[in-house]
Amino acid sequence: MGSLVLAQDTCSSKTESKPDFSVMDCSGNGQCSAHGSTGIVFDANWRWAHDSSSQNCYSGDAWASICSDPVACAQKCCLDGVDYAGDSGVKGVSGGVQLGFVTQTAYGKSVGSRLYVTEGEKYMQFNMLDREIAFDVDVSALECGMNGAVYFVEMSPDGELGGDNKAGAMRGTGYCDGQCARDIKFSEGHANSKDWVPNTADPYSATGSGSEGYCCAEFDLWEANKISTAFTAHPQIPTKKVTCTETGSVKCGNQQDDRYVAPSDRDGCDINAYRNGQTTFYGPGSNFQVDTTKKITVVTQFFTSGGDLSEVRQFYVQNGKAIAHSSPDFSDGFSITDDFCNAQKKSFW
Repeated sequence: MGSLVLAQDTCSSKTESKPDFSVMDCSGNGQCSAHGSTGIVFDANWRWAHDSSSQNCYSGDAWASICSDPVACAQKCCLDGVDYAGDSGVKGVSGGVQLGFVTQTAYGKSVGSRLYVTEGEKYMQFNMLDREIAFDVDVSALECGMNGAVYFVEMSPDGELGGDNKAGAMRGTGYCDGQCARDIKFSEGHANSKDWVPNTADPYSATGSGSEGYCCAEFDLWEANKISTAFTAHPQIPTKKVTCTETGSVKCGNQQDDRYVAPSDRDGCDINAYRNGQTTFYGPGSNFQVDTTKKITVVTQFFTSGGDLSEVRQFYVQNGKAIAHSSPDFSDGFSITDDFCNAQKKSFW
């Protein structure tokens, strides 16, 4: 690390210490095999960003003075390794990982985490047309108001590697989502430090938002705690990542009162059993169809018509029983289709 220009490089003051993570490919007859060289990587936002003298580029909820210029900041700063368990409470368990929420470290409290599935040195690309994806979850300790999420986003496979970004997917860069995330610290080889505003609602004083937002299509396979859950499609036109600002040709809007100026569909189309009137479908205890005090297998299927995605159906498996959603009052469907989404918009608007 003797170079004077790091260019949002990787650095190794801390060893990248991560649990193993595998993805399995399964055939219709139940035979499964490991899918290539898969793993996980921590998002850049949770990494230590510092210069060649180990001075912080970002600390607390604010950027250091060396990051007053977004491009110079990326040129001077590197993204370090992460001790997944010690720094952020991400631990390997049989068949997957366990995520902590608040982790006390020698440097303070680390809150939350975001992990990406990798294949080799890139983010794994999932082609889900006429396929299904299944995973097990345990939300028994996930209280109301928290959100455990598993979702797809249309990120660049290499994490926007190139130019002043020499970190890429192996350091978790390139995030975007259907809410046009503005809390992302680095994007496309520059810092999102311009007009950065700390988030005063953050009790840990660790986050904020910059002048840029990063929009892309998102599909939420699972957003849940032990009380409620939803799965949601957030499409976007145009495809792939779009950078928005408040003053440019593509505006970000905001979550509260200006949701519809950005290119992505912030609201999306979702299936939330409770909101659809099925109040005993999902929750803690044997009086619910899906008992969140026990492990749940989540299965999501993607169907096509004429080669295009036409329907997304989700069901849960518990105690050897498949449990599907029921049709709400506003539709005779129980999966995400164009007809279902149009009926939902009319019903809730």
